[in-house]
Amino acid sequence: MDIGGILSMLASVIELASIYSLVTLGLVFSFRMVGFADLTIESSFTTGAAVYAILVSTSSGSPLTALIAAGVVGMIAGSLTALLHVKGRISRLLSGIIMMTVLYSVNLQIMGKSNIQLVSSFSMLDALPTHLRPLVLAVGAMSFFGASLFLLRTHLGYLLRACGESPQVITKLGHNSGFLVILALAIANGLTSFSGAIAAQYFGYSDIGMSAGLIVSAFAALILGEAICSPRTLHRLLLAAFIGSFIYRLAFEIGLRMHIHPWNLKIAVGLLLAISLVVKQAIVKRRGQLLVGVEAL
Repeated sequence: MDIGGILSMLASVIELASIYSLVTLGLVFSFRMVGFADLTIESSFTTGAAVYAILVSTSSGSPLTALIAAGVVGMIAGSLTALLHVKGRISRLLSGIIMMTVLYSVNLQIMGKSNIQLVSSFSMLDALPTHLRPLVLAVGAMSFFGASLFLLRTHLGYLLRACGESPQVITKLGHNSGFLVILALAIANGLTSFSGAIAAQYFGYSDIGMSAGLIVSAFAALILGEAICSPRTLHRLLLAAFIGSFIYRLAFEIGLRMHIHPWNLKIAVGLLLAISLVVKQAIVKRRGQLLVGVEAL
């Protein structure tokens, strides 16, 4: 591969990693902060893409308005998942499965069909020169990570972290742990839906199956990042999420360019996740480190 091909591949990796890193960041809030194994993101990603696609293709709304609407709908979906657990007393795993299943039909209802093409619709990415898109997307993603770091360092952020690490402390302090779980899942799914809306812009379509396997891919990216950058502090945890997204997308792109059959890519993802988990556990055991966040599984 020549220099031009390598640079083109890296540009594509940066763009995709920046888009999907928001899903990984959402996992930080749901999995690592409050210890909620939320499967809703498997469908809320498509929800964001569906809301964006239907708004820009059937109305005169701006792409920015559609992006915001996608994020808000995702937050609602995440809140409903949390309410099933907090108020309905349904287990965390089943709450996510129920909402993931419901959203599949909701997404079809939103789009009216299984696929919406956006080739003729204007998007904010179209206004950017091709060579600037990787930089703009990376800066945009990092701004979300910076905002998350700021939030998690506030009093509310400390309560979110304590909700997962020691729920009894939240109760003794007179706070409602259920509200914190709802907030964490709203943020997680809002980020995921926003990511889905950007992906719809990037790919030029919204499809009912575009998020298949997303939860495994995002979790693999998070674990891979944590194996590389041990999350001993809060900022290292967020950095691990971003680095993991980039490394995962790079490995995926290399696999495609090596002409690995698409059928076998999911096998590779599963193996990568398993290896990352083993490596992370080995590092933690050897170093005896106290890591930020909790294990949801």
